[in-house]
Amino acid sequence: MPPASQATARIPIEDDAPGFGGFSALEVLEDGRRFVALSDGGLLVQGDLQRNARGQLTGVRVTSRHWLVHPEGHRVRQKGQDPEGLTLLPDGRLIVSFEHYTPPWIYEGAIGHPDGTRLPAPEALENPPDSPILGANTAYETAAVDAQGRLILIPERPAGGGPLHPIWRLDEDGWARVADWPRDSGFLPVGADLGPDGQLYVLERAFGLGFSGRIRRIDLAQPDRAPQLVALLPRDRRSNYEGLSAWADDNGTLRLTMISDNNFTGLLNQQILEISLAGSPDSG
Repeated sequence: MPPASQATARIPIEDDAPGFGGFSALEVLEDGRRFVALSDGGLLVQGDLQRNARGQLTGVRVTSRHWLVHPEGHRVRQKGQDPEGLTLLPDGRLIVSFEHYTPPWIYEGAIGHPDGTRLPAPEALENPPDSPILGANTAYETAAVDAQGRLILIPERPAGGGPLHPIWRLDEDGWARVADWPRDSGFLPVGADLGPDGQLYVLERAFGLGFSGRIRRIDLAQPDRAPQLVALLPRDRRSNYEGLSAWADDNGTLRLTMISDNNFTGLLNQQILEISLAGSPDSG
């Protein structure tokens, strides 16, 4: 059984800006008061997470929005790019990974960038392993950065099939396969974050009569140990959760904040879900 958890809030994220929607990646900042989210069409938004006196999420307000640009200088579009993963380096630079076989991009000065101004063209990172042979829409949807600033990627489906998704980490010596993520029950990894306890939290999604979701975690220092189930997401056939941010509040309680992708349609929800786990971040 997973540790005791509580869904503390489900809040819609709305805005009337052109191209708004399709959010698949999320980072929570500043002790849960700010956020950055990325859409499949390359729209990067920042905003406030409004909370009550107990720290419970009560509202979401978008404060800035701007388009990511391609290394060649043109705007990133959904067609042929499909940015899906978002993570921040300790120095504030932003890394974006893609569901197609495009190398991750790194953006300078992405956080706090003025509204309405395009970001400068990014630098392309070294191609991760298996990139040319990963299937379309099944490549590196999941991206995270550890405490040492090392990029971690997991493909949505491994090259060649099979039940083990390689977990790749990039350091000064290049890419290394540091663990394997075992798939079961039809769940695929779609989001991840390094928690305050140093463990890798992975959001998984399965299709059936709608969407199912769960979160498991793995200690990359003990990669041979099986992942631990942390939370089963509330049943919600219209919410396709794809982005995850793991952080601790002022009381040391682990919070798992997720964003759902509405695929640019009103048939699906576009909202932020937050779950609190009982105990401290390093309990269990």
